Amino acid sequence: MLRRFSLTTRLTVFYTLVSALLLLGMAWLVAMAVSHHFEELDKDTLQDKVHLIQDVVGKATSLVDLRERLEDSLQNHPGLYVQIDDQAGASLYASAAFRFPASLASSPGGLSQEAFSTWRDGDREYRVLSALIPRHDALGRELRVWAAVDTHHHIDFIRSLRTTLWTYVTLAALLS
Repeated sequence: MLRRFSLTTRLTVFYTLVSALLLLGMAWLVAMAVSHHFEELDKDTLQDKVHLIQDVVGKATSLVDLRERLEDSLQNHPGLYVQIDDQAGASLYASAAFRFPASLASSPGGLSQEAFSTWRDGDREYRVLSALIPRHDALGRELRVWAAVDTHHHIDFIRSLRTTLWTYVTLAALLS
């Protein structure tokens, strides 16, 4: 037969459970807010890179000049990958040793606005922004630009934060 617990024991268990649930909720909210913040930072970074590329395209006098200028402009941005195609789908520039997925690169050429998305390649996650930018030459055609950033540094931080939060919540529940 089960022994009935005292009122003090029941209140202590209730208080501990409520405290643990509140701490878990707070930990979840913090982790989600940090994740959303990193997504916004990545989007802002990619928009800045697309604007940089637009400026470089506007100043380039030839395809060779465009490639040289892009190499100079983008070389100091680790984890950033860029691909530029013309309207026919011919690649004008692509980051070395990196391939955008065919499903992403085959998006309709008629899109006129920026598109932001996230995709995975094995254990890596990337955030990508695609946009049409005007071309400043006699053809006057638009170019499709894809800029992607590797999010591994964000994911490492979020994992560490979650581990710290879970440890704190567990210890707080056990000690209360």
